[in-house]
Amino acid sequence: MSTLIIRGESNTPGMKDYTGAFLPESEAYRKAIGFESVVVTFDNRLPFAQRSKQLLKRLEAVQVIDHIVRVAFFCHGWGDGIQAGFTRRNVKRLVEALRSVGFHGVGGADIVLYCCSTGDDPDHDDHNSAPGVDVGDGSFADTLRDELCKQGFRENRVVAHTTAGHVTQNPYAIFFEGHGSPIGGVGGTMPVTLDNKQLWSTWVKLLKTPFRFEYPAMSIGQIHEHILAAKANV
Repeated sequence: MSTLIIRGESNTPGMKDYTGAFLPESEAYRKAIGFESVVVTFDNRLPFAQRSKQLLKRLEAVQVIDHIVRVAFFCHGWGDGIQAGFTRRNVKRLVEALRSVGFHGVGGADIVLYCCSTGDDPDHDDHNSAPGVDVGDGSFADTLRDELCKQGFRENRVVAHTTAGHVTQNPYAIFFEGHGSPIGGVGGTMPVTLDNKQLWSTWVKLLKTPFRFEYPAMSIGQIHEHILAAKANV
């Protein structure tokens, strides 16, 4: 089994987002996942419209790998897209390209968006909502899940976040799952919410450990059990 890691190549001018977050966190992820990984990068200094074209070409050049079960993006994101040059409008091309390099999964095919706000619907005015309660219907991650279903990945999971925050430690995580549908679904499910006082504080603490790389592959029940066990051992 393999994981495909996609990230940029340099800092945004005036920031240390690549050297301070995306690069070290993606390398920590590689060490934590326990099986082979392949890294493909995009030049985030290119104009936005050119990044997706470059990444697609670089994916074409990757030797087909047997059984990629997960794809992890480490880059900026927002409700309508990701820094790699993809939005809700061209997400179909991304899924097609991933299929071409061996992404298919057995029993499930997962994409983890370690990118801000990709689980937040940009067309929904939720300024009166508490952070993280929006189920994200219509967001980039929601659209990606739907496209995966349409292309035959019916048991997929897309992991995203509903807010801006640390690339991997953001507690406002949300799961968009295929549930066997040929067309997709409506919104997603947050494994832990701020309102869950029994879990929230321990969840936040655990996201500072390698658990932040493990929970995307866990069921919500397993996540809750892990949090409760950690809480009991404090």
